Amino acid sequence: MVIAMKGLMQLKKPVDEASYIVFTDGSKYYAKNGSTGMIEYSSSSGSDTVQYAINNAPEGSTVAVVGTATLDKTVVVSKKLRLIMDTAICKASANPCIMLGTESTYIEGGVLEFIYMVGDNKQNDGILFKNWGAGVVRFGKMEQFNRALHFDTTNASKGAGENKVYFGVIRWCNYGIYFAKSTVWMEGNRFEGSIFGCNYGIYTQGSSKYTLFIGVIDNVEVSGSYDIYDVAGYSIYILYYTRISRCVYQGSTLIYTANNMAFYGRGLVVSAPGKTIHAGPDGTLTIQSDSSPVGPVLKLKHPQYDLWWIDARNDNKNLEFLLGGSTLAMYLRGSDGALRLNVVKFDSGSYSIDANATQTLPEGFYYVSLGPNTVLEVYNSTTGVWETALSAGGKGFIASDGSNVRLRNTGTATETSYYYKVL
Repeated sequence: MVIAMKGLMQLKKPVDEASYIVFTDGSKYYAKNGSTGMIEYSSSSGSDTVQYAINNAPEGSTVAVVGTATLDKTVVVSKKLRLIMDTAICKASANPCIMLGTESTYIEGGVLEFIYMVGDNKQNDGILFKNWGAGVVRFGKMEQFNRALHFDTTNASKGAGENKVYFGVIRWCNYGIYFAKSTVWMEGNRFEGSIFGCNYGIYTQGSSKYTLFIGVIDNVEVSGSYDIYDVAGYSIYILYYTRISRCVYQGSTLIYTANNMAFYGRGLVVSAPGKTIHAGPDGTLTIQSDSSPVGPVLKLKHPQYDLWWIDARNDNKNLEFLLGGSTLAMYLRGSDGALRLNVVKFDSGSYSIDANATQTLPEGFYYVSLGPNTVLEVYNSTTGVWETALSAGGKGFIASDGSNVRLRNTGTATETSYYYKVL
């Protein structure tokens, strides 16, 4: 967030170095040549005036839009330059409000900066990344758009990847960040900021591999909202010191994926009011809760490998955590009032156990999925008795010292149980 604010401070610098300066007297907009001081163009349309300045500015120069500009049609940035704006009011007819690059023109290394941009009651999109890579976008606030940041590289000659987007807040939009269904490059984009009060924080239809997000996604105000929603899958999100929190409405979901989506996290916190998840020394999980109702805190649907799902409500017992896959796992820890997710490597395997036979688990921390007639037993050294810790067909966590945990097949035929061992 510090980086974003430092970037925004640059918007207050004098615009004397601008090739073109766009301003208004309240009824008309004017484009002044920054070199000659001559007003070259005037119009009642803010969009037409800004577009004139962009079209006539030299490559690599600066266009500054001073004060409040009402944009009534799409402004297209079709060359590498720095576009600076104070406030943009985007009418529904400006959809999107600003387009970066065109299908045939790829822009690399451009800069877009503004303080505030507002849509027309969610009827239009804000910024469309069409064919614009390795660029920088800095802004203070965007609100009331259908899609605030829209990545759609369909038919683009190269795409829209490796951009850096620093912002204060995106709020009150249908979609905060939207990746359209496209096979053209839009990977490696970095976002730092906060997303509040949107139906979808990050929404993905196409591949958005290696997307880095740092900040806060908190759509607490919207019933049935999704903080991260992946439709097509095959996306890789890197969430670094990110807080995803407080979906307190029933039916709201933090993370949902319909296919193969991977998360690599560090410092990732998923929190809900009054909820604390503890991982006990024996590997079991318990939940502490207050009286405030909380809907599903985290859902990751993964049809190929089962389901990753935490469902934490205020009944002190309704908690499930199911793992899938074979390369990465997520586990919970912490006693600070937050659900804390860490990504850990794990090994997966299975045991085929004969009827009435047992299999001792080697030393380690496991998540097990038992066969329909197989139970998990823990040895009680005080009583000298093997006690059932997980019933037949159950799933759960367990820590073994190499001799005190075993699987026992109570059935009449050989059956297979599966395990995930944290490395």
